[in-house]
Amino acid sequence: MQIGSKGNRPNPVRANLFFDDDHLLTSARLGDTEVRATLDTGAKTTDLYLPFATRFPALVQGGAKTSTDIRGVGNKQTFDSITVPEVRFELGRENVILKPAHVFLKDLGAKNCIGNFGIDLLMQAHAFQIDFSAMRLDLGAH
Repeated sequence: MQIGSKGNRPNPVRANLFFDDDHLLTSARLGDTEVRATLDTGAKTTDLYLPFATRFPALVQGGAKTSTDIRGVGNKQTFDSITVPEVRFELGRENVILKPAHVFLKDLGAKNCIGNFGIDLLMQAHAFQIDFSAMRLDLGAH
């Protein structure tokens, strides 16, 4: 982790981090489609929400219907969900796999987001870099 180092200059074309009100969002690719999700390095797991199921019905078709807990600071909520074996994303120039993927059947989180990306996706790379000067998330960064 580096704090206080001189960052890169912003390049709006390469930016993949964004703020929406008080939410930090990142863009990723799912196949040929760009998606956005909140980025939460304090979340142990990645959660997908109803907009994911709506945009990618073929990926959740045949998944196991279940209920899944979301644990936050001091509370736990249980939601109906569909569990699928895996979902593959390109995130920060690296391929990551959410395995298994729990898709909550409720629209949670920030608007227009398919879910909340947690530390489980980021830790699949040997390193990751969050550069707020360049508004860029890179996995596999040195």
